[in-house]
Amino acid sequence: YRKRLAPFFARRGAIWARNPLPDPSQIQPYDPIVPTVTFIDEYTYELGDFHFKMVHTPGETPDQATIWIPELKAVCVGDNYYEYFINNATLRGTKTRPMLGYIEALNLALSYTPEYFLTGHSTPVVSEAIIQKTVSNFRDALQYIFDETLKGINEGKDVYTLMQEIKVPREYLVRPYYGKVEWTIRGIYHEYIGWFDEKPASMYALPASSIYPDLVELCGAEELIKRAETLIENKEYIKVLHLTDVLLSSNPNNKRANETRLQALEALKTSTQNYIELIWLDYGIRIAKEKLNTGL
Repeated sequence: YRKRLAPFFARRGAIWARNPLPDPSQIQPYDPIVPTVTFIDEYTYELGDFHFKMVHTPGETPDQATIWIPELKAVCVGDNYYEYFINNATLRGTKTRPMLGYIEALNLALSYTPEYFLTGHSTPVVSEAIIQKTVSNFRDALQYIFDETLKGINEGKDVYTLMQEIKVPREYLVRPYYGKVEWTIRGIYHEYIGWFDEKPASMYALPASSIYPDLVELCGAEELIKRAETLIENKEYIKVLHLTDVLLSSNPNNKRANETRLQALEALKTSTQNYIELIWLDYGIRIAKEKLNTGL
């Protein structure tokens, strides 16, 4: 998977690190370390008088394992648990991660009644009572989002409606530092029913953006820019991004459109603490500034 998409991941990785996009000729092939011991379902081994029970629990990654060390009453869950909200459909680029995988992995880890809960990131959770309360709350938040998303799908709601409607109850609140509830909902939607949204136009290769130049011609660039500037005043920044997508389809170096887009991106940046959202807002800001410099 990583070998086949090495150029894609090199590009996304550069954006992630806020570096210039790589020269395709300089991209190094992906050469992973291959494990010498593999297993299906479960594998137990002993080392230094400790027993390690490894259980295959795909969630964050397809090969994720939960490791139980009974002598220490410690469970290692890797990236199936975070101090922050999960990323089941990361913007960095991965296959959609199975939401139920996270939930089932957490159920298994909790069933051991551990005293030490060790994660791939962030601080370990310590003491049986705190683990049961904290991790159960996290699992319940994921279960709530999963159930509400499937409920909405069965009611015939589209993904954007679900992203707007589903809110996590306050008692389940988990900080969205990496993932976001909206992204998780979209990930579940695509994981379970794919990309088709029941709109006939979606079946064909021509995207909605193909008519953007027609909209500019019909409405006039000046009127669209005025509307975008009004949206800035009304703090409707996401609408500004959509509208400037239309404007820049005809003239990528349109100065006022890029200035207005830059204002929206910078305003969105001030209103979030989400690490991943900030990466992509910074990338959008970088592109807008490059276009402004080109226009000069």
